[in-house]
Amino acid sequence: MKRYRVIFLPLAAIVLAIGYSALRSSNRDRLSGWFAPDVEIPVKVLRVKEVQLARVIDLDGELQPLNETEIISQLPGIVKEIRYKAGDTVKAGAVVATIQSKELMERLRANEAAVKEAEDDLREKEKGIGSAEKELAHARELVQRDLIARRAVDDAEAAANLARAEKEVAEAQLAQRKSMLAQARYLLNLTRLVAPFGGVVTRRWVEPGGSVSPSMAILSIADSDTMRVAVRLTAKDAALVHPGMTVRLRMAAFPGREFAGKLAQISTSSEATDKAATAEIHLPNPDGLLKPGMKAVLSLAVDETHPALLVPKESVSDFQGKNYLYTVSAGKAERKAVTKGLEQDNEVVIISGLEEGEFVIVAGLEKLRPGSRVRVLK
Repeated sequence: MKRYRVIFLPLAAIVLAIGYSALRSSNRDRLSGWFAPDVEIPVKVLRVKEVQLARVIDLDGELQPLNETEIISQLPGIVKEIRYKAGDTVKAGAVVATIQSKELMERLRANEAAVKEAEDDLREKEKGIGSAEKELAHARELVQRDLIARRAVDDAEAAANLARAEKEVAEAQLAQRKSMLAQARYLLNLTRLVAPFGGVVTRRWVEPGGSVSPSMAILSIADSDTMRVAVRLTAKDAALVHPGMTVRLRMAAFPGREFAGKLAQISTSSEATDKAATAEIHLPNPDGLLKPGMKAVLSLAVDETHPALLVPKESVSDFQGKNYLYTVSAGKAERKAVTKGLEQDNEVVIISGLEEGEFVIVAGLEKLRPGSRVRVLK
């Protein structure tokens, strides 16, 4: 029995050793199958080329309506009605308020009565001319028949001339009174305040029943169909931009969205010691999404270029707060840490971590790991 035990233990050890070795070899092969990059992953690549990009200036600004005005009263009086409140939309030419003026109404009625009186007087003078001309014609006929003296004709002619003169005076008087009536109507029309352009009421300065004096504001109206932004430029940057350039605007109120405006004008002040300039950008707003007072970041590309490397946005990924992309090197995927710069449409500038001529993987990124074997698709 003792011999048996002595012989059995070495045999068991040999069997265990052989089994462990086989198991270890099997696991190693299996793990190798899991992690070894034997399978080629199909990818698409883009060869990185250096391009010339315009330098972009980022400026802060505030949106304001292009046109804004105060509707003022040109006459003294009492505000009879105001038809709009703050926030209401007003069409061009719409009556927004009326002013009541007792003095103007009395003047209008008086002038209307004066015109009617002058018209009646003119009609009487016209009748008088008719009668005088008939008398003159009759006197001339009688003189030709030697029935009356020549002096009677002279008297009839004088009467006709006087009637004509009186008619001219009446016509002049009527014209003068009509002019005064037109003036009264014009002044009365000023009591109807109209919107010079379409827009939105931004403020009501008085309320119905309140007294107003000449040049006193009733309402403020802003045309928000086009917005404007004024920004300051250095003398150097002002020399590199020109009206008509496209300006990109981003606003916190619309994250991820860009708006396009136009550089409308550049003005400089002779009094400015730093020779700075003011640029005004106009921005269409047909849908009324943009409101006065909104803050905006403006990106203006100046006429000054610099070399840059551009890659598609989707080729760059974020991992643990850092940016990475994959390139192809010796048939394998190589992950590189890069530093991003400005974004432009669907591309992004790579400031560091990438060289011109490298092949960046732009499709097939889902299964990639550092060192993965790749097959570049044509």
